[in-house]
Amino acid sequence: MHLNTTRSPGRYNLHRLGWSAFEDLCMQVMRVVLGETCARFRPGPDGGRDGWYRGRADGKLVTQNQCEGEFIIQCKHTSISHDSLTEKDLAKEILKISLFAAKEPCHYILMTNRQVSAPGELEIRQAFEAVPGVKSCLVLSETWIEDTLDAHPRLLRLVPRLYGIGDLSQILSFTIQQQTAAVLEDLEGPLRTYVPTDSYRRAEYALSDHGFVVLVGPPASGKSAIAANLCMVNLAQDEGVRILRIEHADQFTSTWSPGDAHTIYWVDDVFGETTLDEGRLREWSVALDKIEAARKRQGRIIFCTRDYILAAAEQKLKINKADLINDARVRVDVTTLSDVEKEAILYNHIKEGNIDRDQKKGIKEFLLTLAHLPSFSPELARRLGSRRFHEGLVYESKALRDFFDRPVQHFRDVIHGLARAETAALAVCLLSGNAVPDPIPDDALADAVLATYAVSMPQVRDAMEILEGSLVKRVRQNTTQTWQLHHPSMVEALQEELASKSSQLVLYLQSARLRTIFRDTTTVESPSNSRLVFIPETVYRLLVERLFGAGSDYIGAIADYLGSRASDSFLLAVDGYSTDLVDRCLDLEPDPDGSDGGAKLVVRLVRIGGGELLGDRRKETLIEALKSSIDDYGWLGFLDINGIYEAIPDFVSEFVEREMSSGFRSIETSYDWYSQDLSSKDQVYSAVESIYAHAARLRIGLEITGHWSDSIQAILEERRRVFERRLDDYEVDDYDERYKGSGSGEWETRWNGRPPGAESGRFSDVDE
Repeated sequence: MHLNTTRSPGRYNLHRLGWSAFEDLCMQVMRVVLGETCARFRPGPDGGRDGWYRGRADGKLVTQNQCEGEFIIQCKHTSISHDSLTEKDLAKEILKISLFAAKEPCHYILMTNRQVSAPGELEIRQAFEAVPGVKSCLVLSETWIEDTLDAHPRLLRLVPRLYGIGDLSQILSFTIQQQTAAVLEDLEGPLRTYVPTDSYRRAEYALSDHGFVVLVGPPASGKSAIAANLCMVNLAQDEGVRILRIEHADQFTSTWSPGDAHTIYWVDDVFGETTLDEGRLREWSVALDKIEAARKRQGRIIFCTRDYILAAAEQKLKINKADLINDARVRVDVTTLSDVEKEAILYNHIKEGNIDRDQKKGIKEFLLTLAHLPSFSPELARRLGSRRFHEGLVYESKALRDFFDRPVQHFRDVIHGLARAETAALAVCLLSGNAVPDPIPDDALADAVLATYAVSMPQVRDAMEILEGSLVKRVRQNTTQTWQLHHPSMVEALQEELASKSSQLVLYLQSARLRTIFRDTTTVESPSNSRLVFIPETVYRLLVERLFGAGSDYIGAIADYLGSRASDSFLLAVDGYSTDLVDRCLDLEPDPDGSDGGAKLVVRLVRIGGGELLGDRRKETLIEALKSSIDDYGWLGFLDINGIYEAIPDFVSEFVEREMSSGFRSIETSYDWYSQDLSSKDQVYSAVESIYAHAARLRIGLEITGHWSDSIQAILEERRRVFERRLDDYEVDDYDERYKGSGSGEWETRWNGRPPGAESGRFSDVDE
């Protein structure tokens, strides 16, 4: 394959790749120009062979001859820029291949990032072809490798780090949009250290083949890094693409168009940052049908979520929607890293980090052990390479292990070492819901923040700039830009820090966004790993005042909070302040996709003080809201709530009897609601599942009121089947074609590289 280019050699800075990363790049190149069965050898002495292929080159590799048979691939890497390679440098390789070729004839492919002159190439080729059994020798040097990367753009998607170590001005020639240039500039640093793992390649295939990828893993596992690199390589290769980094479903539904096939939606922490955000969950649950429609029309969507948050979300999602998230072709669990990948990640972050040479030398002997820790993560490796996190860090085994094993605690230690303005800057990010406008407007900070930390607004602005890249980051979203904490584990550390000091907890309750408080706090005892900030009784007054100061659009969220996270004493405090708020929560009409907090709240009220907080008036308020919901939507979610019959027994009994006499009319009402929009098969499946769930709730009502019998069961099931058959008759687009294709079996046999300590060791030159 002859490639012509006018671009200067050395543009991808291949010398800045480690030897293992270079071998991985070479294998990716060979899989393109030879075939997918080209593979690396397993751990152990390689005998002068880094990879092999059996088959026919078929003109892609050479045009003068069609080579066929056994191919042996050897990679020679140097960290010296513009270094040359001659026949004299390969004496050991000639000896190694002579032992192999004597037993099995082969073609020999030498790949190197060194420069090879025309006379030098001839000498090398003749030397190897003189070895008995070597049919032919191909010398593929730096220029050939770089030209091949240009000719096959997908190689850049599979090895995105090349964008980070290459010349950014060269890469920007791929695209002309200012937004693209800005995003690439922001990612230049992270790309320099990025290692394309097996998880990344799975994600790339999922996004390319299915238009959707769900990146799942624990905190600091590299989900956002994979998403960022997927976005970056698509930006670099398609001048028409745009990236929208969004949080809320309405940002997707308001910007997606069926005719738009050039937008990638990147949703970090889709269902919540540090704990499940039920508001976001409801929003995205409704929007998943449109996600499916976008996928079919070549839209591309990236979801990132922590594993424990997704597990909590799955308990609340409808089955068919949970299945969309868990589809094996689009879900990528990023947790699994091979030892070689961990070593490469840690190597890059230390080698390219801003710690000085003495610091690198001080931790060098521990790096191999740290890379193999169960608690290792890419984000923690990044921190270890940043001087910001080395203050007070002792270079001995236990302290370095704790750096990985107890990251939130280490963040708290870092916070303690910050100046007041820097601590205030971090607090501002937390209190604002982790989205501070940039530049920071004068009215963005509450006076309480400035007073608590005794700082001024200019000092906070300056602190943001100082902390950028280590503890905070700028995030661009379409036409806006915000300051955010660099990683969600920083959110957890700040929450613990604020909760540990009464003065700062007061600040938190006075200044944090109310939705942030709903998302991240609780007044009831919760499991130790829940990551929720506990609000003690001594500061109830502050939270109660915030609730009463909220607008009417917060009532649903307040009802959810009071129904699920309010202690008995907190409910008494709320009701003692004013009875109006509880009344408004009970008066909230539930809908199939909204809050059921009013029904949960009434169960709580009946169990406090012998039910004295409930009373007939409040019961009637809730009952009227439930009647409206049943009439409008056929909503029966209240029957799922434990204790609802004890709270309003007369209403439940009357409702069940009315349903029996009307032939279960609420099923038809529910059908009417769900059949309003049935434009896809997934929406039909969702409607069928909802009808089935509706019938299951009716059974609960029949059982708790003593009306369940075989004859009633037969009537109910027949009624359910009537509407399921109607749904089956809908003619909609068939989405099943989207799911055809290969599974994940091809990945099971992929080997990821050399064993720990191979050759001179991964970290031997990390401090050079």
